[in-house]
Amino acid sequence: MTNKTLRVDKQLIKSNDKQDFELSGQTNKITLKQDFESGQTVNKITNDKQDFELSGQTVNKITNDKQDFELSGQTVNKITNDKQDFELSGQTVNKITNDKQDFELSGQTVNKITNDKQDFELSGQTVNKITNDKQDFELSGQTVNKITNDKQDFELSGQTVNKITNDKQDFELNE
Repeated sequence: MTNKTLRVDKQLIKSNDKQDFELSGQTNKITLKQDFESGQTVNKITNDKQDFELSGQTVNKITNDKQDFELSGQTVNKITNDKQDFELSGQTVNKITNDKQDFELSGQTVNKITNDKQDFELSGQTVNKITNDKQDFELSGQTVNKITNDKQDFELSGQTVNKITNDKQDFELNE
């Protein structure tokens, strides 16, 4: 009887050990499954976090690229505008310089024309004066000559009259 009981006890123990082992295994399996699922959750969280960080970095990069692009565009526009403003300023300066030179040349031309006209009028007046003086001089000479001729003619007439008178007296005396 004692041996029988022992055997039963051993069987019970064995049976219990097996059940405990199976239960432990199942528990381990559940734990491992939960651990495995927890690992998936951790991995998912990690991946989500990395994806989120990458998305944030991508968004930041796109934002920075866009800002850089806009700044570059603004810089290009500013350079273009500055260049155009500079060229326009240069053209304006050149135009002002050219206008000033043209104005000065026009003024000089007007002055030259005025001076030439005045010189021409003065020359004409001088020529006229010389002509008039010459004519006056010739007229004066002719007048002097006429007076001289008239005086000589008058003296000759007087001498003729005297001669006639003398001839007449001589004739009368001869008679």
